[in-house]
Amino acid sequence: MEMGVEVISTADSHYPRPELWKEREMYKRIGWGGKIPAWAEGGNGLPDSVDEVGYELYPKNGDQMWESYKSYSAKHRTEYDDTFVRDSIERTHHIAFDRCEDFLPDSTVRLPEFVVPEGKTAIQALTSDALAGMKEKNITDPEYVDRLKYELNIIKERGFAQYFLTMKAISDKAQEEMLVGLGRGSAAGSLLSYVLDITQIDPIKYALQFERFLTKGGKGYPDIDFDVEEPMELKQQLAEEWAKIGVNVVPISNFNTLQLRSLIKDIGKFYDIPFTEVNKVTGVMMAEATPLAKKAHGQTAGVYTPTFDEVKEYSETLQAFSRSTQRLLLTLITCSAICGVFLGTLVGLLLRRTLTGICP
Repeated sequence: MEMGVEVISTADSHYPRPELWKEREMYKRIGWGGKIPAWAEGGNGLPDSVDEVGYELYPKNGDQMWESYKSYSAKHRTEYDDTFVRDSIERTHHIAFDRCEDFLPDSTVRLPEFVVPEGKTAIQALTSDALAGMKEKNITDPEYVDRLKYELNIIKERGFAQYFLTMKAISDKAQEEMLVGLGRGSAAGSLLSYVLDITQIDPIKYALQFERFLTKGGKGYPDIDFDVEEPMELKQQLAEEWAKIGVNVVPISNFNTLQLRSLIKDIGKFYDIPFTEVNKVTGVMMAEATPLAKKAHGQTAGVYTPTFDEVKEYSETLQAFSRSTQRLLLTLITCSAICGVFLGTLVGLLLRRTLTGICP
């Protein structure tokens, strides 16, 4: 209370529902990459129950917060002021339900306006910068000119001109202050990135494809991997410099999802399943699903990674496995009471039959 700020109570939350504790433990162990931290108890194996974990990390309501407080304080034989804790929980409820308005997350992309010079549109400014870059690099070859026109047309159609102007502003500042990478990933296939000095690799000289980076029929924003010597220092410098011209700079959070194929491989590695077996299964699934998913989106060229729902919908292999797993589970439930010692043999035969049918 020294600062005159009242205390509230919140729960450390890593997953939305109580029953997802095991998924979180699995994700945590995958992140270890087989290198078990010294503080980890019980090795790399998954706990059998949440009680073995020792804590629950999901958003709790007021009653659950109170029950957790009483449970953990008793477990650790520590006494607190019940009235103080109860008031902090009630205060949190008041903030959440009485002071916060209902809102939905806004996922629209908001790019800086100041990167577009007054009197020009974003695509006009980008084209002007690109032509200046061509001149500075003394590029006059018609192949380069045609390629630049092609890329600019796609960028104009997709509405990404302001994005490239923003990346150029960041790149220019970085190169003034520190060492930067030459460029990596699919962005190195963009001639526009090269003439803007965002990347330092000539994509025509090294036969790099722009379509691996951006296509007319794709979805989402381009992703330019940009390596700098001191990323945190660069962010601070940009924030301070742009604040001088009235630009608000705030940190953002990334919402990441795991790609199905890599997730299956990670889980297979966790359970010591040979990589060749896992790779064969995921390869079949993706080969079945990708063409149909691309067709459903009207995409005829370029790279496309189907979502988990699309793989479930279009991969016959995954569908067959799901049906076999459901039949196996039903068989186990039906037979577990009567099969006795023969249960293990039955499970083995069913699994062998299932896997042979999927991956002969």
